[in-house]
Amino acid sequence: MAELVSNLTDFARTKLGSGLSVQAQFDPDLGGSLRAVVEEVRSANPGRVIDFHNALTRPVWCEAPRLEQLTSKLPGNALQYGQTENRSGEQGLGLGLYIVAAIAQAHGGTVHVESEGGQTTFALRMPVDGRIAAS
Repeated sequence: MAELVSNLTDFARTKLGSGLSVQAQFDPDLGGSLRAVVEEVRSANPGRVIDFHNALTRPVWCEAPRLEQLTSKLPGNALQYGQTENRSGEQGLGLGLYIVAAIAQAHGGTVHVESEGGQTTFALRMPVDGRIAAS
């Protein structure tokens, strides 16, 4: 329930024009933090293949908890609503991917999604050197 309230609050902020705020700072090991999030998702979904690749080689100017939220939502959404899982006609509200896009945008980035042959790939691209406006 708390996650739904948080998602709705984020949704309202973006729809009202204030966007998501980013409390950015340099994170020396963002890749490690995001890898840990992916490991949690893997542990909760045994038997499912979840690959994670990052090109981070230096500290990143970001709000790590927001990017961890994004990293959790992407595979969670793919596993819950992907082609192989969606046999019951289950549909979501679309808040998860909307919030993912808002988090990426708040960091000056974009998310690209591609789904083909039962495999879904997400790519986050964002500046790593502080070119986003800290809120």
